[in-house]
Amino acid sequence: MNEIKTEKKNLYLRFSDWMDGALWHRALVLLALSAAVITVFSVYTTPISPYYGNDSAFFLLMGKGVTQGKIPYLDLYDQKGPMIFYVNALGYLLTGDKPALEGFTFVGWALTPDATPADVVTSIDLTGDTTVYAVWTEDGKITPRTINKNSLRTGAVSGIRFASIIDLSVKAGLSDDFKGVEPDEYGFIVSRKVLLNGETLTFGTAPNEKGVGVTPNGATYVSGVAFDKAKGINRVYDNDGSKFSEVTAGKNEAFTAILTGIPEENYGDTLVARPYLKIGGLYFYGRAREMSMKSVAEDLKANYDSLTDAEKELVDKILAA
Repeated sequence: MNEIKTEKKNLYLRFSDWMDGALWHRALVLLALSAAVITVFSVYTTPISPYYGNDSAFFLLMGKGVTQGKIPYLDLYDQKGPMIFYVNALGYLLTGDKPALEGFTFVGWALTPDATPADVVTSIDLTGDTTVYAVWTEDGKITPRTINKNSLRTGAVSGIRFASIIDLSVKAGLSDDFKGVEPDEYGFIVSRKVLLNGETLTFGTAPNEKGVGVTPNGATYVSGVAFDKAKGINRVYDNDGSKFSEVTAGKNEAFTAILTGIPEENYGDTLVARPYLKIGGLYFYGRAREMSMKSVAEDLKANYDSLTDAEKELVDKILAA
């Protein structure tokens, strides 16, 4: 029996064991041979190519539809048998778009209905009827919260500041979802490396510890850590609310990323930063924040009289560029 069921927060896939004994070992050999043939000779289904076509494209469409509650042969139709649709549905659940539920973040799949993020699995051994369940975490419980405040760094090395909040219960390993598990690291991922004078991303007064990466679509980004348990990095920007009203002493603290070395000709270009947290081997991402040097300067200009002399000088420089 193959079944996919969605019921608000309950999302699971059930599939039956249909091989045992020697047949299982033969199947593994045939699977390896099939994978080799598809990779080398298939025009549309080889993983070497990013494009799908003909039947393979429709199988993927049917599988995606199944994961979204569509009924084969009723909502979507093809003359092929249903097994290929459910195979594609399984693949799509594991590698395609993540399930979405308003107010919650999808974490992964687990083997029990009451699983927490700590119970998420990355592989499954098919030994019988198996059900995997979607695991969710409520937004804001684990993920760093992005602060909506425009800020610039003044001085010899000026830049634009992004900020986020981390709950101290999460940092101490006392969160409901990860009891006894402290974060491995957290920080920011920032787009538009070309505007950041190479690989520089500053946390406090220290350069980033992560470096440069490339997204699946080829875009280059810069990332850096504000906290790294293994390396002993712990950069706190505000822990008493003196800089951000969103910070409450003893409850949470703020960390920032400062983008420096932005050329004057790029002051109007939008930069995107997103806080992330790695805990229990899993990554959680906060809301992305978009700003430019010019947009921040224009916002600060509205309260010009309250700015320091250094801030006024930098704002005037940005707006005059």
